[in-house]
Amino acid sequence: MVWVQERSHFIYAKDGRIVDISISGAGFSDVKGRSLDNVITFQDITEKKKKEEEIAFIAYHDTLTGLPNRNSFYMRLEDVLNQFSRRPDGASWALLFMALANLLFIISP
Repeated sequence: MVWVQERSHFIYAKDGRIVDISISGAGFSDVKGRSLDNVITFQDITEKKKKEEEIAFIAYHDTLTGLPNRNSFYMRLEDVLNQFSRRPDGASWALLFMALANLLFIISP
């Protein structure tokens, strides 16, 4: 019988850096359930975590300006709509969309 478990943690390196690590363990036992051997591996996943954070940021922000993008707007709008739908007082609200013509011309010098 084999069991496998994996977890993600972080540790502090000697130079003070935070290092994300993945700890995986596997245990081997015979048919009677007696433990035969164990294997534990540690893997530095710092770069993988950084890439995941970058992808998550790009999904909701403009790559040129770093400002929230349309996906971010719709996600926040959905949160606000859910909050207002749960309000017992029946408060009114409005949403205004405004398109700015020649926005590039206004921004550039």
